[in-house]
Amino acid sequence: MNEPMTDFQLKGFLKMVIEILKGSESIEEARAKVEALLDEGK
Repeated sequence: MNEPMTDFQLKGFLKMVIEILKGSESIEEARAKVEALLDEGK
């Protein structure tokens, strides 16, 4: 299943990234949070 993202999905993704960045004190912390989310999907 390799369908393109809808505008709604893209906006939701970007909002999540912004929330992660706002809630992180450093780029390393933000990176770790994103990596943890990626690991959840495995």
